[in-house]
Amino acid sequence: MIIYFIILPFLFFLVSVYLGRKDFLLTVSFILGLHVFLKITLFKIIPHIAFASGIFINITIVLLFVYYLLFTRLSKNKYLIVYLSCIIGLFMYLFVLAVYRGDDPIIYIDYVKNYFFNFLLFTIFLSERVKKKYQVSTYVNFIVVLTLIQALLGLLQYYIPEISDFFKIVTYERYGKTELAIAQQFKSEQVVTGTLLAMQNLSSFLLLNIIFLGCIKYFKIYKIGNSVYWVIIFSIATMLLTGVRAPLLGLFISFFAILWFANKKLFLFTTVIAFVVLPILVTSISSLIEYSTTAAAGNNFENPLIRILGIFAIFDSNLLGNTTLSRSMELIQYLFQNPIFGFGPGFIFSGYSFSDAFLILLTIEFGLLGVFILILPYIITLKIIKKKCTEKEYTVSVILFITALSQSIVNEGLWTWYTNLQFFLMMMLLLRVNVKNLNYKLKLA
Repeated sequence: MIIYFIILPFLFFLVSVYLGRKDFLLTVSFILGLHVFLKITLFKIIPHIAFASGIFINITIVLLFVYYLLFTRLSKNKYLIVYLSCIIGLFMYLFVLAVYRGDDPIIYIDYVKNYFFNFLLFTIFLSERVKKKYQVSTYVNFIVVLTLIQALLGLLQYYIPEISDFFKIVTYERYGKTELAIAQQFKSEQVVTGTLLAMQNLSSFLLLNIIFLGCIKYFKIYKIGNSVYWVIIFSIATMLLTGVRAPLLGLFISFFAILWFANKKLFLFTTVIAFVVLPILVTSISSLIEYSTTAAAGNNFENPLIRILGIFAIFDSNLLGNTTLSRSMELIQYLFQNPIFGFGPGFIFSGYSFSDAFLILLTIEFGLLGVFILILPYIITLKIIKKKCTEKEYTVSVILFITALSQSIVNEGLWTWYTNLQFFLMMMLLLRVNVKNLNYKLKLA
């Protein structure tokens, strides 16, 4: 098995370098494609190493980073020091906490070990000299096609059992042990996962893509045809059929974020209407919402549209106990006991799933200081966008960050492999769009 950890990352590295000589955004798009298609491909051809697909990609990114560090002007980029300082700062913070508490530092660092690889890609992009590049339309079309493939595949999986079965992984091997795949832990004949092997992954993937496409269309960041609306419609339909509620909540949050930046009066009016209408709606369908929360507790996805109604349980005091909000309220007492430094890994996570209330759990574990250090590099990224781009592009970057972070209310969200790389690819595209508008006079480093 070890040979695969050498051969596959090296092959991916060679392809990445080749593409990077043409345009580094080709490399980033290639790596995102690996995240989307590699695991399911390995499950079909070399199943005993499929669990390590993310590790292969991370090794590829490290090799790529070392290559650019040695053979390009990356080492002279000021943002390299800034990002590395943030990453090392978080690791040092966790190490000191672990030593102080008499815990194993590896346990602390293991929680966040996969959170920073895409910053390496972003620093490489920032160090590039802006020369002849592929058109921005190349990458916008790539996102459109990738989104459409996943959306249509999800629809087919729901309506055609044979297609669903092909992409459904029953068990998988991990270092010689057989484990149950996530898709099989839910009661449903048609599990809608696309090629991402989990409903949550597919729904969150589609969410960030359609918010990006919708924003560049609405704010006129880049000229894109009206056919993109069909992509958005198909994607939302697939998101509903996954039966996963967190991305739908993220869709609502993103919608109101767009309203806030676009028209604050309309935002206020819509918010008031929502708070008037929703409680009435919830009262009229309370029995369906109660059934939805029961189905969610039993991992029942047989009727995803009913299950997704559970998102409205927060408006019914009788059902509030089954929501992420109620779990967060239960847990927040621990945050007040040790708000700055937290309690350390294992205090809460041992009794809760990552999908219970991830952001509040993470804050309790690492403290407000730890979460601030974790989010700091993203704040710096937004500041880079604000400095180098127009107000419209900065607005879109903030909306995308809010969208990605909203997924972290329930699960890892922003820090998952898919969402994280999507976010950085979109930040790069916003910078590239601005570069084109300035006739390539801007130097990113």
